[in-house]
Amino acid sequence: MNPPRILIVEDDPLVANAIEVLLEMHGFEVAFASNGKAALATWQALAPDLIITDMVMPEVDGVMLIRSVRAQNPHLPVLAISGRGPERGELYLTLAERMGADCSLKKPVSGNLLLSTINRLLARSDQLATSTR
Repeated sequence: MNPPRILIVEDDPLVANAIEVLLEMHGFEVAFASNGKAALATWQALAPDLIITDMVMPEVDGVMLIRSVRAQNPHLPVLAISGRGPERGELYLTLAERMGADCSLKKPVSGNLLLSTINRLLARSDQLATSTR
């Protein structure tokens, strides 16, 4: 069985690298896009099992990415992350969930919380796929 594929969409290379290293250490296959525009150009070809997206990015932000993904694949798990200050960060994350993100986390996020959230979303996705067969 292949490891779950996760697409990380993050414009901060330090954050993206930290998430990538953590996920690879735990057996996930990881792909990376530095912004929403790059993610839209590649997500269908990559066929990820889950997308982790930042909310505030150049060119195409997380809201537009989530809306586009949801329009084409309503069941693909999407995890939104943002760290834009206490009030703005919460606003972006609330908006992300209203636009269709399955879950949202405020940066910086602990590795344990990130991993448990990813595993929960993947398990729910597997259950949904099994029930629709």
